Amino acid sequence: MTAMRRGAILLVLLVLTLPSLYSQPGQHYVPEILFANVEGEAVVFGGFIKSGRQSFPLLGFSSGATCKAYFLQIQGYLLNAAAHGDSFFFAGTAYLEDLPAILLAQLRNGEEPQATVIYSDTPLYGVDLLPMNNALYITGYVHRYSPVAELDIIVLKYNYTTGKVEDLIVLGSTAFDDYPKRILLDEENIVIIGDTYSYLVSQSDILIVKIKQDFTLISDIAIGGAGLENVEDALIYNDTLFVIGTTLGKDGTADAFIARISEKEGVLSLLVFTGYGHEFATSVSRFKNSYLLALHGEFEEEKKFTLILNYTLVTPLDLKLQSAFIVNSSADDATPLKSHNTGLIVKTSNFIAELYPEEKALCLGENCPPLVLSLLHYNASNLFYTPYGWRLTRSIIATKEKPKLYTIEINQISKVYVSSANLSVNIQLYVNRIDIVREIIKFIRRSTPLVIFIPMIVATILVVYMSRKRR
Repeated sequence: MTAMRRGAILLVLLVLTLPSLYSQPGQHYVPEILFANVEGEAVVFGGFIKSGRQSFPLLGFSSGATCKAYFLQIQGYLLNAAAHGDSFFFAGTAYLEDLPAILLAQLRNGEEPQATVIYSDTPLYGVDLLPMNNALYITGYVHRYSPVAELDIIVLKYNYTTGKVEDLIVLGSTAFDDYPKRILLDEENIVIIGDTYSYLVSQSDILIVKIKQDFTLISDIAIGGAGLENVEDALIYNDTLFVIGTTLGKDGTADAFIARISEKEGVLSLLVFTGYGHEFATSVSRFKNSYLLALHGEFEEEKKFTLILNYTLVTPLDLKLQSAFIVNSSADDATPLKSHNTGLIVKTSNFIAELYPEEKALCLGENCPPLVLSLLHYNASNLFYTPYGWRLTRSIIATKEKPKLYTIEINQISKVYVSSANLSVNIQLYVNRIDIVREIIKFIRRSTPLVIFIPMIVATILVVYMSRKRR
């Protein structure tokens, strides 16, 4: 990194520490929650708040009667969080002089958050983190421009006690892009799950990379079909990886999938969930012998909703659907949140509602009304099918050149109002009510060709008939 570039970045960071010189978010802001985790008795959440054209990283937690939320006065967002000891750690991306960098924040009960930016002379993006001992293993990706433009996975070991990056590794295929989505622990080894475009630039596969804690590459595999497979969440149990995400469906739209993958045997089981439009899988969590899968999409014609599926593993190769629920909210449409495999949480309007393992809600705002969530029993047996032809490819990843990293702290923090909210949850049967007005509109739209062409055909017949009659 040139001295001029570093000087410019330091100048920007100096400005960030001067509230009078920095553009402050106005009183009217829009919170956008991207994730919420259940960490013991606490709910930890994050994302960003929007103020005009600016977005500021948002983080907070609720534990018992304590509810706190903050935003950092730097452009960016937070994507994931994890608990370790008495702290919550958050990972995301910040922008320094429009240069993306990895953003790390630490939040303790009773203290304001501490934030650190890890930057380089190339764009860096933070995605997920894994706490171990006194260190954080943070994964993201680096955008290279030389020798070719490509995205590679970066994993770094950050000692939050000393505030230093102790080691890092950059991983990527020989061509095209690779993205991480989750970083997990499998016994003593680290597993990174994401997407790879190593096969074709127009085709993405599930990427699974295993490394040691000293950053020695152990193995890597890519699994996918002939379309676009994109990972959203994953968990490891009994040497089996549960991966959820989206795949290109039969009608050309996104369909949700859940796959059980073994490093040795490849795909153990695979289900794809389809509907009338785009369907997305957001989060997967395991409780006892059940797997809770949160989906969102157009599972019925012109109806989008959140669908919760409860699966059990009846045999090593068989997932059995136990129940399915639509989540209906009194506030607004309910959307599932990423939860780091810790629970089942949805957002609706300014509310964050935990459905499992407990039932409680938060509200980012003042004078929030009570929230009512209805879980509607739904017959989802006709939504899924099993695709074939997914292949397994090994050894596509190699280590790449490491960028030089720098760190700097962000000190300007502001509070966001958050409070507990009254939540009631009821269970009902789903009734598919027919909207007469909407059905009439749909009939008119579908009948437009008939309305146009039938009079023309009738007129033609009449003209021919009249002309023959005159003869």
